[in-house]
Order: sequence, then structure tokens, then C-alpha cells
Amino acid sequence: MIQRIDLHLHSDASDGAVSVEVLIARAALSGLTTIAITEHDNVDSWERGRAAAKQNGIHIRPGIEISTRADNQDIHLLGYEFSPESAGLRDLIDHQSLLRRKRFQAMLKRLKEIGVHLSASNIHTEKTHAPGRVHIAQAMVDAGIVPDVESAFKKYLRYGRPAYVPHETISPADAIRLVHEAGGFVSLAHPVFSRGGEHLCENLADAGLDAVEVLHPKHTLALQKKLIHFCERRNLLTTGGSDWHGTLGETYDLGEGFLRGNGSGGAASARASLSKILQNVEPVRPAKR
Repeated sequence: MIQRIDLHLHSDASDGAVSVEVLIARAALSGLTTIAITEHDNVDSWERGRAAAKQNGIHIRPGIEISTRADNQDIHLLGYEFSPESAGLRDLIDHQSLLRRKRFQAMLKRLKEIGVHLSASNIHTEKTHAPGRVHIAQAMVDAGIVPDVESAFKKYLRYGRPAYVPHETISPADAIRLVHEAGGFVSLAHPVFSRGGEHLCENLADAGLDAVEVLHPKHTLALQKKLIHFCERRNLLTTGGSDWHGTLGETYDLGEGFLRGNGSGGAASARASLSKILQNVEPVRPAKR
């Protein structure tokens, strides 16, 4: 059986548009066989995700996208195969939640200072412990301030724009250590969005990074090949996913881009470690539109 794997998905437990149950149903309908829901700085979708995955005949693996900061930039790391009940990881999630809410309020304050006023009733964060820029952007759309989420980022919320506030968070090395202590492994998320290129990847690999997200809709074929070469040279795993939110004007649908790997399916695939599965995969890019 050929496996179709997407290891980077978001539900409304962080900044995605749909519930965990809808996300998994869509993943199954698109032909995906193994997924990880990587909510920002929380694992709130894990238990519901396991139940929904069982109902839809799809394999789900523990995942999280951790916000870290180094070299004056935000660096996102994807954690996989950890114990969601790890005390150290739970402490990290609680810590990150407090910092996220602090940043959230700071961005609202900056918007107010430049004349953009948002009503609390317009900002819907009740389903998540990880409020962020997407929630503010959607509130701006709802209030008629901008036409879409992408416009909110371009004009107000992206790095260098007037309402951008950098993450106050942990270092990549500390995040890697905590995921390792929880029994998992760590991949660098969407390197295309990070400054430093191979130098950054080298530093993270020296700090214990286990993998790099090679497949991402924003990666060119040239970057993808370069990252594969780096992973081979440093003996790292390659991961990949759609980074699908359903809120960011994606020009692709869930399941168009995936990692393709050989697997026996059924219980054998469920028991196989994700790291073992990832030793024999190839990226399949989203269709161009």
C-alpha cells in the first residue's frame, strides 16, 4: 500500500478554519493515510483527533508546532511522536499560552495606536489556548477593515509592519530538548520563511534537530532539492506537509501535496514508528493553479 502522508495541519484548536473532526474527515476523503495535526503551541486536538481518525480509517500521530526565537527571528519547530502527557511538554505549553496571550494583547494595542479599533466581540479565540495573528486578521476581515486575511498580514501583521510584535518565547535548543525528553523528534518547519538558510539549519542540527520540513507549498523545487541534500549530508529525516489552515487563501487543497511512502497499511502501519516510515518517502508537490 502506498502511503500519502501530511505532517503539517491546523484545526481551529489553533489558527485553522475547521474543527478537528472536519479536518480529519477532509483528510481521509482526500486520500491521506497518515497525518499529524500540528497546532501552534498546544496539543488540544490530540484526543479528539484520535477518536475522529479511528472513525475515518486514518492514522494520526502526535504533533505540535512550537514557536521559538533566535538570531532576531521567529523559528517554528515541529515536534512529533512525543508523549502528549509529558510533564515537561505540558509546562512548556502552559508557558507558551501565557506568552501568546501577552503578544496578542500587545498587537491589539499597536493596532489601536494607529487607529484600528477591534471590538472584543469580533475576535474569536474561545476554541484555542494559542491566540495569534490569524485570529486578529480574521477579526479585521469581519469588521470590514481589510478584504481578506492575507491583506491584514501584508498591511499590519507581518514582520516589519506596524502591528507586528515578535514572539517572547524559548530558544530552539530548549524546545528540541523538551521534545526529546518527551520521547519525540523535531523538524524545522517551512525553512523558506526563515532567514539564515543553510547556516541556520547547520546550527539547529548541531543543537539536536532531527529533521527538516522539505515539502511545503511555498518551497520551490530548487529549495526542496537543496534541503534534501542537506538532510542526506547531516543524516536527518525529511518531513513535509501542506501547512493547511483553510484560512490563509491557500491556492491548493488538502491532500494535493504529500509525502509518498511505501507501507503495509492497517495495523502494521499504525505500529510502525513515524521515524521509520520517513526513512523511505518522497515529496509530491501540490498541483499548480
